[in-house]
Amino acid sequence: MSKQKDWMQVEFKALRIESKLSQKALAGLTGTAANTIHNFEEGKSSPSIKTVEKWLNELGYEIDIHPK
Repeated sequence: MSKQKDWMQVEFKALRIESKLSQKALAGLTGTAANTIHNFEEGKSSPSIKTVEKWLNELGYEIDIHPK
């Protein structure tokens, strides 16, 4: 994965901040290491969709895939 942030990382970080949760707090709620969230938000890693879905669910969002 490139070290450039994509739209999903930018949007995810904005949702986390809007939810007033730190990376450490979200990590604690989801059983994830805080550095995993940090690396994702910085474009340094690409966790599984299941992991991202777990984070989003904790923030009150869900992944919705639908046809164009």
